[in-house]
Amino acid sequence: MSEGWTPEGSKRKVPYQVQQLARMVAYAFYGKEHGLIVDILCKHSSVKEDDLCDILKLEKKHFRNILQALKGDQIIASKQRITKDASDVSQRSFEYGLEFSSLLNLVKYKLDLMRRKLETEERTNANRASFTCSDCHKTFSDLEAGLVS
Repeated sequence: MSEGWTPEGSKRKVPYQVQQLARMVAYAFYGKEHGLIVDILCKHSSVKEDDLCDILKLEKKHFRNILQALKGDQIIASKQRITKDASDVSQRSFEYGLEFSSLLNLVKYKLDLMRRKLETEERTNANRASFTCSDCHKTFSDLEAGLVS
């Protein structure tokens, strides 16, 4: 977790474009429920687990399953709070916030992977031989040429 997020709320202002990127990544690559969580965390720098469950009307077990994907890619960070109530019983609660620096690094990494894959595909397709029929002017790849009689 980076030093930027604190459960009390960060005083720095995150640019609107970065927040929009976080929303687009969540909706495009994860799903609607993930996107809703990111929406809420963009509006509020820190939200308690119980509050998120109440807002989204989700059970804690289902909510935690949704969060695993976002936490696994380090888009969301969590902090554990241990508080004592009036009867001196300690209670554990979690607070969540967005890790914008990790999100930006994740997007750069995923884009680089996509670029590499496209370049590899382009190289293999460019090196593949093609044959053109002189009668019908159809083009065949080297794999299809053996099937043509």
